[in-house]
Amino acid sequence: MRYSAILPLLLLSLLPLPAQESQEGNLSSMEAKLQTLYLEFLDDLGTRPRIDEDGDVEFHYDGGIYYIIVDEEDPEYFSIIYPNFWEIESEDEYQQVLVAADYVTALSKVAKVYIVDDNVWATVEMILPSPEDFAQVFDRAMGLLQNGVYNFVLKMKELAQ
Repeated sequence: MRYSAILPLLLLSLLPLPAQESQEGNLSSMEAKLQTLYLEFLDDLGTRPRIDEDGDVEFHYDGGIYYIIVDEEDPEYFSIIYPNFWEIESEDEYQQVLVAADYVTALSKVAKVYIVDDNVWATVEMILPSPEDFAQVFDRAMGLLQNGVYNFVLKMKELAQ
């Protein structure tokens, strides 16, 4: 008799929870929606976009390789990253990079410059009313990102003297 009461409970525990399943389905469908949105826009610009192994969108722009972060849990969050634009080759240079990155991040609108391992990355990050609104700010965001990188390079040249 005890086994007949346990068996249905055991079988029920093997079934997926509907709320969990639908939430995961919504996340992956949101990821696909964001990827498609970014890919179509960037393809129209001729930037040769593709989805990378993390699910983010890689694209080429003005000789550099950039990434739009796909955050399906926060679709209004919009971020473009320009990774590895400066390699740090010494401890002295590392100290200069800290000063230059701090300077540029404080000076720039929206753009941030920071160290990842022995490289310098730049990013722009913002919250949009709707994911589709990224197209309206894309050119300005890229300009601000490139301006941050430009100011970083200028500051590094100044510090090297």
